[in-house]
Amino acid sequence: EARVRKMAEDEKQAREIAREKRFTELQAKEQREKTRKDAEKKHTEEEKARKAAEKLATADVRLAAERERTREGESERERAAAATATQRAHAEQQARIRLEELALADAHASAPPAPSVAPTG
Repeated sequence: EARVRKMAEDEKQAREIAREKRFTELQAKEQREKTRKDAEKKHTEEEKARKAAEKLATADVRLAAERERTREGESERERAAAATATQRAHAEQQARIRLEELALADAHASAPPAPSVAPTG
């Protein structure tokens, strides 16, 4: 009878050890799965961060190009404005000269004739 009890106790202990072993294996499996999922999540987050950095760099390049085009456009507008101002000044000068010529011609036409040219009557 002691021997039967001993065998029953040994069998009970073996079942307990097997249960603990299965539990430990299950925990290890769950930990590996969690580690794998964490690694995937980290990789996904790194990929998202890399893509965001690429988008940011692309936006920076586009912004720099747009600023350069704006600067070039401003320079072009400044050159055009300077050219227009020069043309306007030249046109105003020509208009003043023409007005002076017309004023002289008008003054000459309305002035009494010179004595040497006076008509004989």
